[in-house]
Amino acid sequence: MTILKVGTVTFTATADGITATHEMVIGEALSKDAVVKVNYTDGKATNSGTNTAIEVDTVIREKLNESICPAYTAVAPCSEYVPLDGRRITNTFVNGIDGDANGALKTNNENGSYLLIKGYELGTKDFTISTWVYIDDYKKLSNNNGKTQIFGMSNPDAKPISGITLAIKRNHKDEAKATAGQLLYKTPSVDANQVVSENLDCNGWHKYTVTREGTSVKIYFDDTLLATATIAENADLGTNDICFGAYIDWTYSYNNASLVYDNVSIYDYALTEDQIKVLTA
Repeated sequence: MTILKVGTVTFTATADGITATHEMVIGEALSKDAVVKVNYTDGKATNSGTNTAIEVDTVIREKLNESICPAYTAVAPCSEYVPLDGRRITNTFVNGIDGDANGALKTNNENGSYLLIKGYELGTKDFTISTWVYIDDYKKLSNNNGKTQIFGMSNPDAKPISGITLAIKRNHKDEAKATAGQLLYKTPSVDANQVVSENLDCNGWHKYTVTREGTSVKIYFDDTLLATATIAENADLGTNDICFGAYIDWTYSYNNASLVYDNVSIYDYALTEDQIKVLTA
């Protein structure tokens, strides 16, 4: 067999009256390995990318159990008080999702637990941020008044923001009427969230990828290009902490949907669509 071009090849074999097929994606090899690649083993996140000096960590926040707060908290937010019995809601990350031997990161967005990549310098350079995300039920995602953050490198309420955010929510305020997920993004060039898709079948494992190449920002869902945005040629995204699951102290991104992350990766160049197809396959 000779490989002639990039694409999807279907192999079919028949033996003893039984036919089986197998699809293989033939695509471009990666130009370089990921600078950051997050591994999660034995309760600890580490970076096995080509620049291991870039630190990754899990941020676990605690929230008081409001149902047992003292009665006198009507004069102040319940979260300012420690219940008499000291009980708290503690968020954790768990590994071994779907039997993945290397572990996956499960956040508790309701209280703001998230994965953090510290001090990554994006500047004006090209890059790719890519991750697999598992959502068990899109109806649990934030409603139209908020968004479940897939990743962010800037306070989403800043105008203009200093980085790029990618978020997801259910496509109706009423949970019972929601029929799918809605994907949104923001860049320094726009003040409002831009809708990528209002009917995203996002349950289960899916790959979310954002690339920057010069003035072009592209958003992929699995191996499909959903949107292209233009930013200023000299748009400087600076050095940022990149948060996966919820943005630091941005309470609107905290909700009941726990996102599960795997193969979180950052490349210092923009992957092509064919390279993304191979990684997704």
